[in-house]
Formats: sequence, C-alpha cells, structure tokens
Amino acid sequence: MTVLVGLLALFLSASAVQADQIVLACIGSINYPANPPTKIDGDSAVVDFDSQTFKPPIFPAYKITKISNTNLSFGLDTSETSVFGSIDRISGNVSMTVMRPEERKKILSGGSAKMLSWMTAKCSPAKRMF
Repeated sequence: MTVLVGLLALFLSASAVQADQIVLACIGSINYPANPPTKIDGDSAVVDFDSQTFKPPIFPAYKITKISNTNLSFGLDTSETSVFGSIDRISGNVSMTVMRPEERKKILSGGSAKMLSWMTAKCSPAKRMF
C-alpha cells in the first residue's frame, strides 16, 4: 500500500511539472538569404511557462516577452543578433526573424532590413510516441 501511495504521489507531481510545458510539432521552413531553405517537418518546439521560454525548431530557447489571449511573443537582443518571433495561439502560426540589431532598428523606424534568417511554421500540440 505504501508503494502504491508513493507511486501515485510521484505520478501526480510529474504530471504537474509536465503541464507547464507544451510540446508542439511544427511544419514549415527556415530561410537564409544565400542558401536553400531548411525544411521543418514535424520538428518539435517547446513552450515552457515555468522558465518563460520558447524553444523553436532548430534554434535555441528564447525568453517569452509577452503573452496575450491570442499571441505569444519571444525574442532576444544581443550586440550581434536580434531575434523576434511570435506564435498565434489560435492558428498555431509561428514566425521568427533573425537579424543584426542595426537592421532591427531600421524596421522599427519604418524602413526595410536585411535578415540573417527567418522562419515560418505551422505548429500544433504534439502527441507522445511512447
């Protein structure tokens, strides 16, 4: 009986931890100006509400910067790169741009910019395989 109670407690605590992460399966592409696109075909992405991060396919995790009822924004600005992206929480559409910070400033002031890469994808909740 003690073992059963212990296993139940472990299961319930593990379920609570997993509930704060949403794993998504994505289909789309990552584009680079001088190279052919990289196909995203079922690659996973993770929304982690505990750590306030979004891990898109192929790229590292980025901080979530804003959450609304319909949108989740994420990104990172360093001296070398500016990453900005969003997920439409209704449709699952994901877009992300990577560029130099000076290029991001051009966009924010209404101009055009050169991107290092950009991603578009359609993501939906993934089903565990096992």
